Amino acid sequence: MRHLIAGVLLVLMIVVGFVAISGVLDSRPRFTVRLPGGQSHSSIGVELRDATGLVTAVELGPPPGPEDFDFRAGGTVENVPGQASVLVVRWLGGACDDRVDMAFERVEAAYVLAMHTDTGFDLGCIAMGVARTVAIDLSTAIDARDVTIARR
Repeated sequence: MRHLIAGVLLVLMIVVGFVAISGVLDSRPRFTVRLPGGQSHSSIGVELRDATGLVTAVELGPPPGPEDFDFRAGGTVENVPGQASVLVVRWLGGACDDRVDMAFERVEAAYVLAMHTDTGFDLGCIAMGVARTVAIDLSTAIDARDVTIARR
């Protein structure tokens, strides 16, 4: 009987763990976009969870060029000229990236965009940087200088 109870408890703990990790109980609105692949890398999904109530959409950002490669750890956030309610987020990802999870939150008078990249394990994957870009549409203007990127 003890083994049965221990087995049921183990299964229950595993299920609760998967639910917690998956974010299925997270009530923040979710926005998704799929970034296209290229000749040497696959497309990846990006999901943004909004804790501010300001996000209206997440879209593909302007096509990145060589000048958009940012070797800083977090990446950059900037406003689209003439469109203060659109934030363009650029970062240097990798060819082996599977998906990117973002969370947009207000912290006092500023904002934090937390980013986490899931990278698959693929022995055939090349170690190559890939410029990634998304545009976050907002219901109000936000100065990009008030947004900090945090990698988690």
